[in-house]
Amino acid sequence: MTSLEIMQTVARWHGVPWRAFASSQVRTRETVLCRWEAFWLVRNVLALSYPNIGRKCGYDHSSVIHGVKGWQALIDAGKAVDHSDDLMAGRVPETCVIWKPQPTTLQRREYDNRSGARPHV
Repeated sequence: MTSLEIMQTVARWHGVPWRAFASSQVRTRETVLCRWEAFWLVRNVLALSYPNIGRKCGYDHSSVIHGVKGWQALIDAGKAVDHSDDLMAGRVPETCVIWKPQPTTLQRREYDNRSGARPHV
């Protein structure tokens, strides 16, 4: 399994579009956490160096270090799970949290206006 395959697999697990995953401009919580997990898995499964991981996905090595340490901290705190076994077995982890962004206030108002309901104030 290559580093690119690992990153694409993790993005699919979390429902994050590849373009958002690969873009440094997208910094939503779900995308950042997905990147962190992918960096952590590439580092721990393939044992690639931080600069090598960064080159593979277009990030600076310090961003990769931050992501790997951040994901490890979540694992240590019991807020994330090591999915390396699931990755190697080719299965979607049962404990995988899929982060879905909540609609903004403006989006809720637009939806309410379309449905004929009174907008939230």
